[in-house]
Amino acid sequence: MPSNKETYKNFINRGAFYAVNTILQFFAISLISHQLTLKERGTYILIISILPATSSILSLGLTNIIPASTNGCLTRLPIAIQKTFIKIILPTIAPIPVLSIYFSFTKDTVSFLFLQILVLNIAFNTRLLLLGSLTAQSKTTIEIIITTFTSGTFLTTLFITSKYTTLTIQSCINILIASHFLYILIAAVTTRKQLQSYSNQHKHTFPFRMGLRSTAHVILTTSKTRIDLLLVSFLALPETIGLYSALTTMSQLSNAPSTAIGQVLLAKSATEKGTNKYFPIKVSIFIAIAIIAGSTIVIFLGETFWILTFGAQYTDISKTFPYYVIFITASAASNTLSYWQSGKGFPQSLLAASLASILITITAGPIMYNFFEINGLCLAIGIAALIGVVIQTRHITKA
Repeated sequence: MPSNKETYKNFINRGAFYAVNTILQFFAISLISHQLTLKERGTYILIISILPATSSILSLGLTNIIPASTNGCLTRLPIAIQKTFIKIILPTIAPIPVLSIYFSFTKDTVSFLFLQILVLNIAFNTRLLLLGSLTAQSKTTIEIIITTFTSGTFLTTLFITSKYTTLTIQSCINILIASHFLYILIAAVTTRKQLQSYSNQHKHTFPFRMGLRSTAHVILTTSKTRIDLLLVSFLALPETIGLYSALTTMSQLSNAPSTAIGQVLLAKSATEKGTNKYFPIKVSIFIAIAIIAGSTIVIFLGETFWILTFGAQYTDISKTFPYYVIFITASAASNTLSYWQSGKGFPQSLLAASLASILITITAGPIMYNFFEINGLCLAIGIAALIGVVIQTRHITKA
């Protein structure tokens, strides 16, 4: 069982690499925002945020369950990684040759975009499975190094491409796919020997009950984090989606600290037998304070921040961001607590917290949007996320 001192050391190691990775992602998003129009940015964010996330539910469920099911024992590394790859990812490859042939004859841009989405889903799912394998082998530092390297490659390729031609949705997706496959190549080489060794020597029974809870958790979490974007896509114009995508970018960046240390918390929670129940709460409070401090600086800079970061067309969003701070703070805290609870076997309270947030967002979101537009929607999802955090905290303290 890792001590608190070892855990803090792991936090620092992963946090340092994740800080670099977050900066690289931030610059990449900024570059894309300056090149694409609001409508194009809205379409791009819908493609990369919603479609791969919904298609990766099963593989992400497996990724979450691997560290908990191994309980720190490498000999339990699941053969299910390979089986899930065959069952989930290989079937999605089937339409690719057909679409490729159709596009080669018709040059239909819609079929090409759909082809890109399929390849993106395959790359994203495979990457998630390898992430689970790295986590199960306690190679979280190696994983974040690989992630940082591929993020740097993605940014460099975007920058070089933008120098010689104008970035489009298709070119951005192509570069993103290439970065995913680069991650897959490096991670596969890193895990290959261990996977071959354990799958040849050990039989592994997949814990179906935990697997079902894990998949249910991923479904609800994915819905909780994407439901606001879906609501905006139904309620607003594509240009508004482009504006709102700047806020979702800030949400992703604010979740970086909790994601950076999340795998460390997950491993600690899965192997810890004691009742150190206030530890994850202290960590989540620290992350929330850091996000509020960073958000205060962004609010103070006002339109200047948004012009420099995303472009002049995003200035209006500076008035909405203060309402959005509630959501990104609560979301990061919830994300931190979720990793800890995932290590305890995905308790019902974790599912209840996500479900409550979704229901409140669905019911209150459209009403608040009708009265206060984007500002109202931001308040609604912020309140929903806060209620979810309260449910999670109460369960952890009473456990």
